Amino acid sequence: RIKIDLHIERLLKDFSKYSNEEIIKIQINYCEKQINKILKSKHKEFVIVHGIGMGVLKKEIHNLLHEFSLRFYLSSDGGSTLVFI
Repeated sequence: RIKIDLHIERLLKDFSKYSNEEIIKIQINYCEKQINKILKSKHKEFVIVHGIGMGVLKKEIHNLLHEFSLRFYLSSDGGSTLVFI
């Protein structure tokens, strides 16, 4: 199964100089690029790991998935979203 992990420590070596807003933009941009790659592949589903946190990133990712008109379900622990193409 394809997994997009949006934890910032996996995307940037040093993220201490970025604001929360900048970090979320980086995570969303990365996610969007990965979704576009997956949509060009033969995969029928994938998982986005956004973490539990305060829910800000999750909300933004779900908005992005709506823009792509993709069907998705939040995991039982709330830390990831399963997406169907």
